[in-house]
Amino acid sequence: MKVIVNGASGYIGYHLVNSLLKNNHEVYAICRSNTGHLKDMELFDNLHIIITEQSGVVEKLHKVVPDVWYQLAWEGACGEGRSNPELQIKNEMLSVNAMKIAKQIGCCKIIYAGTVYENILDAILEKEVFYKNSFYIISKKHAHEMTYQLSKKLCIDYVWCTFCHPVGKYMSEKQLLPYAVKCFLNNQPTEFGSCSQYFDVISVEDLS
Repeated sequence: MKVIVNGASGYIGYHLVNSLLKNNHEVYAICRSNTGHLKDMELFDNLHIIITEQSGVVEKLHKVVPDVWYQLAWEGACGEGRSNPELQIKNEMLSVNAMKIAKQIGCCKIIYAGTVYENILDAILEKEVFYKNSFYIISKKHAHEMTYQLSKKLCIDYVWCTFCHPVGKYMSEKQLLPYAVKCFLNNQPTEFGSCSQYFDVISVEDLS
């Protein structure tokens, strides 16, 4: 298959691209400004790394028609960016526009990366205090609902994946497991929440 991975230079993107290449798919890896960890894969003949903003994808593809589009690009998926409302709204628009672009170039299927935390949105909205991840979760949930409706309007096959905390090579030190392990190894104090939310881990390679 011919596959677009938008957000290919990120953590999940790297592992997904690696998995697709090993299964002999032709991959068009879309990266905004740098190739991240993909530089380790540049020897694959079936890998095409394209440096562009999402809006430039059509021009850069030169009439290539992919079988599937993976939409992973989401800035501020961890860390302080989760509490930035303008950034999260921008991510929603990128999600919507990705489907429009996919339809425009003749791609018949689009797959998004969601989060299991969408399931606790109602509980967060009921809180009387600000929850630092709320804008991220609200935007993911809203993007999910908007793109699902748009997929029906545009008649494009649609998958929204919900998962939590994929662990593996290159994961961010801000994620729970690396954070906890680093603190334990260095005898540093740790700070955790109530542990009452939906939570699980999955190997990033299994997820890919």
